[in-house]
Amino acid sequence: MLHSIYIRGLAVIDELSIEFSSQLNVITGETGAGKSILIKALSLILGGKGSPDVVRKGMDQAVVSAVFQLPADHQAFEQLTASGLPMPSEESDLILRRQISTKGRSQAWINDVPVTLSILKSVGIHLIDVFGQHDNHKLLDPQYHSHYLDQFLSQNEIVKRYQKDYQRLSADVRNLRKAIEHYQTKLRDRDYIEFRKAELDQLDPTTENYYESRDFLVNSKAGIAQHEALRCVEDIMDRGFQGKMLAEAFQEIIRHLQKFSDDHFLLEQAHNIEEQLNQYSFEVGKEIGKTDVNERDIELAKDRLNRYHELFHKLNVRDIEGLMANYEQLCSELDFLDSGASEINQNLKLIAQQAESLQKLGTRLSQYRQKAFQRIHRQIKQELTQLNMKGAELTLQMLPWEYKSPSLDASWFTDEQRELWAMVQDVMSQCGPDGMERVQFLLQSNPGDEPKPLSKIASGGEISRIMLGIKKVLSEGAHTCVMVFDEIDTGISGQTANIVGAKLSEISKRFQVICISHLPQVAVYGDCHFKVSKSIVKGRAESKISRMNREQCLEEVARLLSSGEITKSSLQNARDLFKVSQRGLH
Repeated sequence: MLHSIYIRGLAVIDELSIEFSSQLNVITGETGAGKSILIKALSLILGGKGSPDVVRKGMDQAVVSAVFQLPADHQAFEQLTASGLPMPSEESDLILRRQISTKGRSQAWINDVPVTLSILKSVGIHLIDVFGQHDNHKLLDPQYHSHYLDQFLSQNEIVKRYQKDYQRLSADVRNLRKAIEHYQTKLRDRDYIEFRKAELDQLDPTTENYYESRDFLVNSKAGIAQHEALRCVEDIMDRGFQGKMLAEAFQEIIRHLQKFSDDHFLLEQAHNIEEQLNQYSFEVGKEIGKTDVNERDIELAKDRLNRYHELFHKLNVRDIEGLMANYEQLCSELDFLDSGASEINQNLKLIAQQAESLQKLGTRLSQYRQKAFQRIHRQIKQELTQLNMKGAELTLQMLPWEYKSPSLDASWFTDEQRELWAMVQDVMSQCGPDGMERVQFLLQSNPGDEPKPLSKIASGGEISRIMLGIKKVLSEGAHTCVMVFDEIDTGISGQTANIVGAKLSEISKRFQVICISHLPQVAVYGDCHFKVSKSIVKGRAESKISRMNREQCLEEVARLLSSGEITKSSLQNARDLFKVSQRGLH
């Protein structure tokens, strides 16, 4: 059970602490007093969303703490162990705490151990089941009906398994369809792809070859200029002075100097210059040989580089890296065309096996659902009778799931592949996200009437009672320890309201019940009665939740009966209602 809850700095609540009864706890109060804040506090404890705007103005943070007293074998403790958390030091006590700051920081603890919100949710789901008016709206929407029905399954793990397998198969089929469409597109473009690749193969492009050709031409231009300059130097040396070679000119100078001396310093210098000229002439000739460029090699390099740039333009790429990426893409596409059909065939066979398995699982799920409804049908009918809907009957409609897959061009498929693909498509057309049928509850208001959708014939009060009947039947196999009802008595009054109160009291014999209500007929069944009131304290609104004694309960019921004003008549009517509640449901 939920032993107590502590709230500080949440919305219009400054600080309060509540201890609950183990059976039926009724919470009443005027409209706008803040009854819904308790539901918000419980939502935070269960790991619900919390934003900075829930923090009370003037405070730094909102804090909610709840103490649960549970049997030692409760599933919440199993979840603690599965999450790697220690068992509580005091046996059977479980403390959940949540804190929201004005800066948006959210923190959670279980028995003072920090935990993530996902862990808080995984534990909280075993503790409290909150049922409010939004659940009434869901009951009017057939898309939620399978969810309610599946809660009655004896083997509810089959639902999770089916949903998981369906999601996987759907994803695999989508990916296979994309692969088939891609293959089909490339198959149509095969001639063009092969032409483009052949065009590139003629050039046999490589990054190294492109840069070698480019650098060769750049270096060749510099080499030609150098070669021409050296030829000019050679020509000057060959022409010399007045048509003579420079070497010959210095030989003549030496002969003239030898006429008057064999060791004159000018003669020695002339010999040195002659030797240097010979060496210089040799070096010039050597360099000319090095810079001699083959014109054919230059033309070949120019032609190759031009072909590269033509392909750059044709393929709309900027550089050799882009060209090579394009070439690799073409090679990859041809490889895909060569091997893709085989891969598609392998995947198709695997997916066909998945589809066959899902179909079998879906058939079993359908059978379980039919058996589950047969098992609870009489129980729900009995509950509706007790809830003042005598003769009403909830029936089940299971319409086959229908989905038409978009067409696919797979003309290249073999007969076997066509058969497998048709089988997969057939399964996908029969299987939906939640099963092989669209589950819908219908209401037969009176014997002999045609069952019709709830949204067309059920009033707000009837929807509340139908949902309460479902919850009552569900409670027999529920694992939660607390059931919270948030104004589920909307749209009912009088004797029906009295019956609803008695039904809640009946449920509270098995589970702790917290019920937020505005009806006196429900309030009188409470084992413990709390009143929510709002006042202005120091210029700010502040809500309080106080536990009432018997006399205060009587006055509160009288207030509810007389729409706010307590009179002798309303007090007497309140006493009468309490007497009725003591007799219970007959």
